[in-house]
Amino acid sequence: MLSSPVSSGKSELHTTLAKYYFSGLINVHPAQEVRNTRDVTSLTFLLSMSRWDDPDPRVKWALDEFDYGETEPSTFIGYHSYSVAGAVFFGSLMPVSNLFFRRPLYSGLPVTAAMTVLGVMVGRWGRNYRAERHAEELAVIKHYIMTHPEKFPEPERKKFGDRVVFLPWRCAR
Repeated sequence: MLSSPVSSGKSELHTTLAKYYFSGLINVHPAQEVRNTRDVTSLTFLLSMSRWDDPDPRVKWALDEFDYGETEPSTFIGYHSYSVAGAVFFGSLMPVSNLFFRRPLYSGLPVTAAMTVLGVMVGRWGRNYRAERHAEELAVIKHYIMTHPEKFPEPERKKFGDRVVFLPWRCAR
């Protein structure tokens, strides 16, 4: 099993691996022996950031900017737009080709239905792929912020009474 300088014992390593395995971040089961180089690098990366719940107080404000709270904002249209776009695009391929070749519009209707279902599946895959990439990008950004707290000083709060907020403005009519 992979040992880490971050973890203090085997049980902590096992619970960390189990947490990341069941959340879907790694593909290695905690009981398995790690053999793949890619899995080793992802495990060391994840174990080096195993203190997500207790970040450095200097960068706590920056990590809170990425926090959505209890639920991630999602609208009905935003969630289903990928499936609808895939269904419309793939479902319209056969009727458009029928028009192009001057065949009856509804000839090949089973193919149109199959292409529509395929379009819905491709749209769902695209939505999930985009969500995974976004989650990975946020994890990399958070990890960079946590490992380089000196590059992210907390900005000082500006008030409306400060001269910096309202810059001088000349009226040009």
